Amino acid sequence: MISDFRIKYHSGYNPKVSLLLAAVLIIVMHRCIYPFEPVIDKYENLLVVDGLLTNIPGNCFVKLSRTYKYDEKPDSVETGARVMIIDDLGIETQLKEFEAGVYLPEDTLFAGETGRIYRVQVTTLNGEILESTPEELKEPVDIEEIYFEYLDKGNGIQGLQLYLDTYDSRKKSFYYSWDYEETWEISVPFQSLSEYLPEMKICYRNSSSRKIFIQSTKEYSDDRIIKYPLFFVGNTTNRLMIKYSVLVRQYVLTEKTYEFFSDLKEINENTGTLFDRTPVILIGNMINKLYPDKPVLGNFQISGASELRIFINRDNLPPQMNVATEYEFCKADLVSKKNESFRLDSLLHTGWIVMDTIYEPDKQDTLIGLANSRSCFDCTLNGDIVKPDFWDEK
Repeated sequence: MISDFRIKYHSGYNPKVSLLLAAVLIIVMHRCIYPFEPVIDKYENLLVVDGLLTNIPGNCFVKLSRTYKYDEKPDSVETGARVMIIDDLGIETQLKEFEAGVYLPEDTLFAGETGRIYRVQVTTLNGEILESTPEELKEPVDIEEIYFEYLDKGNGIQGLQLYLDTYDSRKKSFYYSWDYEETWEISVPFQSLSEYLPEMKICYRNSSSRKIFIQSTKEYSDDRIIKYPLFFVGNTTNRLMIKYSVLVRQYVLTEKTYEFFSDLKEINENTGTLFDRTPVILIGNMINKLYPDKPVLGNFQISGASELRIFINRDNLPPQMNVATEYEFCKADLVSKKNESFRLDSLLHTGWIVMDTIYEPDKQDTLIGLANSRSCFDCTLNGDIVKPDFWDEK
């Protein structure tokens, strides 16, 4: 490998030789590129804790997983652990593993109490004992209002930008985060008339937030947030086609949990370029009781929480806003089995689905109703046919 190469100018300098040597150097340097296989084992097989406890009934969980080598993707969930939530009175609530690595209270209405101090304790199958730092469940702050504005982003992209206002008159909260759950009604373009098929015309879809929404009012004169931009609901999905609802939860955080989410947000949103911040090991409020020097990743969040739901109907949208149905591709056809058997076979061969079979005795014929996709007449492929309990509230 050539480590130092200089073309020296002297009385016998030959430019052709110099160019030749430079070309050789480029080839040698090109051939000296080897794949880099980093040796990273310090943070392998560490426990990762993702948990939440609030004052809202049923809003409590602990998820356990393990780190793994960067070039491997094994089943990293941590199963078989004993997970307890312990309060300042010594009352213990055990969480049950409802699915691999996910632990929930058996009492579906279990909730924390404002002003009480809680910690989570995890004992793994291999004997590790991990605990969170005891933290007070802060008093929740109500969301003042959730509202929206029409926004045209150009290139046919239109939609509603949702905002939030909140205010703590006591000036005690300072650190906030939010998440949300969307629900919207969908309707397929075709409906089977067959007595053997159930009603599958209208369903309900759900989606949960994936981004991190946080804000601090520590440096504000008031503990108030005005017009915080939550998210944009665009016209490229069918969310706003009929009726849409979003439930927003607001959490009052401790300063340490806010800092944890702030670091996590920065890493998630600034990756992939040369000038990105170097990722950090996100250690929250969990410690390993047996091996204090061994880091535990993640955080167990203890927060006062409030929630507010809003509904948006199709007639709330401005008239110039077009909304996708997500069924623009759907086609239907009615084919005579007696007279169009060749076309019927052709459609079935290309993936069309029988939707209806109608017998016509006077013509001694059967009409076959087809759709180019089952999803065009069966909404259960993209949603839940059971109407949510809250759907008719507004």
